[in-house]
Amino acid sequence: MFAPQTADIALPADRARLQLVRDWSDGEDWIEAADAGAAASFSFTAGGAYAVLSGAAVEPGLYETEGTVEAEAAGLRLHGVQFTPGEPSGP
Repeated sequence: MFAPQTADIALPADRARLQLVRDWSDGEDWIEAADAGAAASFSFTAGGAYAVLSGAAVEPGLYETEGTVEAEAAGLRLHGVQFTPGEPSGP
């Protein structure tokens, strides 16, 4: 039997579920890093976490994360986070 899982994060609606470092702006279905070093962190209980990313410096898609997404350049867009069921492995 699986333990209760964290619900997916959809942005910008669920922005309050993230701890943000530096400036992020809201878009239609994403938040965008204003500069390199901007970060978004979250806690979760799930088998895994995958950030949905796009932007000029990253190929659009799912990227596995341990609970933090950090922008290497301005313009990184975080659309949300999807969680997979399983034994908790997050922080």
